[in-house]
Amino acid sequence: MLNLRIIDIVQNQICGTEHMRKRLFLYTQNRLLKLLFIINVMDLLTQMLQRTDKELPYPYGIYGCDNWHELRSGALGDYNSGGSGKERMWRTYDYPTHFTIYYNLYRIARDYPDLVSYQDAKGYLERAYRTAMAYFEVPYNIFMGKQWAIKGWSDWAYKLGNFHERYLLDIIQALRSEGRNHAAEKLRKEWEKKVLYMIYDNPWPFGSG
Repeated sequence: MLNLRIIDIVQNQICGTEHMRKRLFLYTQNRLLKLLFIINVMDLLTQMLQRTDKELPYPYGIYGCDNWHELRSGALGDYNSGGSGKERMWRTYDYPTHFTIYYNLYRIARDYPDLVSYQDAKGYLERAYRTAMAYFEVPYNIFMGKQWAIKGWSDWAYKLGNFHERYLLDIIQALRSEGRNHAAEKLRKEWEKKVLYMIYDNPWPFGSG
């Protein structure tokens, strides 16, 4: 049984943009160190922060900052709240960390299937793919209201560099290697929309979030 105090300590270290890199570091170390305990703990915490495929609207949306439980509950706002409460899934920065984690879990499950229990390799690759698609789809469908300094549609997935985006290429390649060519092509098209914008239309393509 997992020690809930340990879960609380780890969760406090991974919420918010500044600590996302710590979570990614732990996952990449898992591939080398085969830390079964960390895999299971981090898998559990990732589930807490992310909506499932059955949570509508915005399946696979991520509550990556503040208090995920409070946001999910609707205490700070329901849907159509201008990006507050249940709609606080517009931070594009949170999505690449998650799909990178799932991609690395896919690699672990593929090479060391005895180390994972929640999903198999194909299951983790599916989550990596769906989260990558949500990265482009969910924030862009949430209108940020007057309570935010930046208002309107959150289009940062297409117009701003985000940490760990390079793993989109790895996910596309993994999808192809698993025979999922349609999914690979769908994700590739969204990525290339961004590439074209950054090359031809972005006057300053060196910013990041």
